[in-house]
Amino acid sequence: NRCEVICLDLDGQKNGNDGPFVDEWKYMTHTEDSAPLDSTNADILWVTNLIDSLGVHPHDAVHGSVLVRDQFLYVCTSNGVDAAHRYIPALEAPGLAALEKTTGKIVAVDGENMGPRTVHCTWSSPSYGVVNGQGLICFGGGDGVVYGFKPADPSQSGGPSILKRVFRFDCDTLGPKEDVHRYKGNLKTSPSNITGMPVFVDGRVYVAAGGDLWHGKNEAWLKCIDAGQTGTTTATAQVWSYPLERHCMSTPAVTNDLVFI
Repeated sequence: NRCEVICLDLDGQKNGNDGPFVDEWKYMTHTEDSAPLDSTNADILWVTNLIDSLGVHPHDAVHGSVLVRDQFLYVCTSNGVDAAHRYIPALEAPGLAALEKTTGKIVAVDGENMGPRTVHCTWSSPSYGVVNGQGLICFGGGDGVVYGFKPADPSQSGGPSILKRVFRFDCDTLGPKEDVHRYKGNLKTSPSNITGMPVFVDGRVYVAAGGDLWHGKNEAWLKCIDAGQTGTTTATAQVWSYPLERHCMSTPAVTNDLVFI
């Protein structure tokens, strides 16, 4: 619930309190003076608070797994609605961030402005694949759109840059795109979202998308997308679509000729 990305030393305090973070006691029940750290305690190397750094408003809790690729981490920010599910407090906050894995410094964010189209929250995990010789970071937005981005630029300096979008595929073209919270509780018409991870296999992306489990339409699909196309690919990149029953929050598993969901 802190919306923090934390790097831990696998050796813990056995080899000393490595920094730059040295205030591990703040995560414990005691104060700094009452119980000094010993060799059995954890060692936090760095902490990046996404609320402070990016102004995000996580909803319920932080979900999604961290993707580690080369020298960067790719992290879902879990930006979402307020406690009453009425609006997005941080409309302009990003849904995806790239951090240096050695320091936790934020080097890039998406520039897709998902907030106004997010009916609940951004909770998907980013994934990685190679198509046409190009590495791509794939991300399922809280707006029901699958995005493909170029990886962060290692030479980037200064403030966070914008991740360069390669493709954009809308999994629900009929879903409302404006004033999305008017449809909260509407079980027939509502925006879609993506909760599970888009899975990259052999130049294709497999993803489940559809109505929100808690207050969205009872409709969802398993989509297969051609990741080799560029630009807005909604009309051309769908290889196939399979209807699912009511809602789906799962990540597909792909093996040989089968997809399990």
